[in-house]
Amino acid sequence: MANNPVTRVNDVALCFEGGGMRASYTAAFSQALEDLGLDFPYVCGVSAGSSLTVNHVARDAHRSRLQFVEYADDPRFGGIGHFLHGEGYFNSDYLYEGCVESGEVPVRWGAFCENPAEAAMQAFSADTGRTRTWHKADYADPVDLARHARASSTMPLLMNPVEIEGELWFDGGLGDRGGLPHGMALADGYERLVVVATRPRGYRKETLGTAQRLLARRALARYPRVAEALVARAQAYNDAMAELEDMERRGQALVIRPDTMPVDNACLDKARLEASWDAGYIQAARELERVLAFCGL
Repeated sequence: MANNPVTRVNDVALCFEGGGMRASYTAAFSQALEDLGLDFPYVCGVSAGSSLTVNHVARDAHRSRLQFVEYADDPRFGGIGHFLHGEGYFNSDYLYEGCVESGEVPVRWGAFCENPAEAAMQAFSADTGRTRTWHKADYADPVDLARHARASSTMPLLMNPVEIEGELWFDGGLGDRGGLPHGMALADGYERLVVVATRPRGYRKETLGTAQRLLARRALARYPRVAEALVARAQAYNDAMAELEDMERRGQALVIRPDTMPVDNACLDKARLEASWDAGYIQAARELERVLAFCGL
């Protein structure tokens, strides 16, 4: 946890894209901003980006390293054994509420609440097909905050859905803009954005083929709205990326894209995740001048 003097940005939102364990790379950018002492008034994230959002607003980027690097080789984290026992590939009961309730990986709740920055995250309702954005006022306590982050991060088939307020929730990546986070900031009135992406420049999602669509619908037969959102996600993501690139050209967005992405979304190899973090921090240190300039500092 950094003790550097805080420099506050007034009118720029910080947005974290998701991507499962790719967050091992982008979490290092959160750490670099914390080390620099740069505070944004609004932070948002989708899926794994929701965890980065929570920890960034709590000024505890090291917790993101614990979540996406250090605990990957803990047998409680996940793996095929958990999947076969019906717990999901990622053992989300432990990863989110469990480790907060036990005090093993606590959320700095006091710091989170005292920071004036907003903390927004997005999830998708399996019951209604709606996208929901939650804000600070929606989180009752540290465990409830972890539950909301879990809901935003619940990848279909890899994790079990989360019930909040009587609805079942899945990964926010199934919702508006295909999981790119900047829509939350735009909806909340921010016109200038720093977006930390997990994909390289020019990346576009491939539309699912006929067989893939059929398999998705069969595998998710209990959740037909989730299946249809998964089928439609590529187009939603690609349209949102085109929108974000247009904002870049107009000088409204600074998008930090990885030089390289050494891990995939389900990687549990701790050595590779450590290397991913290190590479992310090296790039982040290089990018900070661009961030300061964009923020007018």
